[in-house]
Amino acid sequence: MNVRLNTDNPDTWEVEGELTFASVPRIQTRSLERFSSPPGVLDLAKVERIDSAGIAVVIEWARRAKLAGAAMRLINVPAGMVLLSKTTGLTRILNIDGFG
Repeated sequence: MNVRLNTDNPDTWEVEGELTFASVPRIQTRSLERFSSPPGVLDLAKVERIDSAGIAVVIEWARRAKLAGAAMRLINVPAGMVLLSKTTGLTRILNIDGFG
């Protein structure tokens, strides 16, 4: 249930751990405080597990970045999320590296 959002680099945020129903409320609260200056890149390389709640928060981050005038790009996206994004058409909403 552990998840960590590293925002030390303002240009690239890194998510580490499980992005799931159990962890999303905690990470969402912390992240929304920082969206006055959204990242250009969201790195998901260290995401061990992601479920629909995790995907929903990533969509919310992308939406908020767009509203703030930024084009947040997702890199190192887990294979399951890429497949789901292709299947559901989310690649049009999410700027997934290689699919945006």
